[in-house]
Amino acid sequence: KMWLHDFWGDDLATANSHKSYRPLTVLTFRFDAWRGGLIDALLVDNLHRTNLLLHCLCSACLGYVALALDLFPRSSGFQAASGA
Repeated sequence: KMWLHDFWGDDLATANSHKSYRPLTVLTFRFDAWRGGLIDALLVDNLHRTNLLLHCLCSACLGYVALALDLFPRSSGFQAASGA
C-alpha cells in the first residue's frame, strides 16, 4: 500500500494525486509509529532520534565507501586514526 500512494495517502493513479512520492519519509513515519505507537511517533524527540539514526548510518556508509575507494590522502588524520 505504501508504494502505491502519494505522501498524503491518495492513490498515485488518480487525477487528484499530486504525485509527491516520498517512500523514505513515509517509511520513517511508519517505523516511528511501529516503534512507539501513533501518538509517540508524532513526538518531536522520536522523530529526531530516527533522523539521527539514519544520519549516522548514511555517514558510516559514506565513510566506508570513501575508504574502500581510497579517497583520503595518505597524510590525512582520518586514515591515521582509523589504522589504515
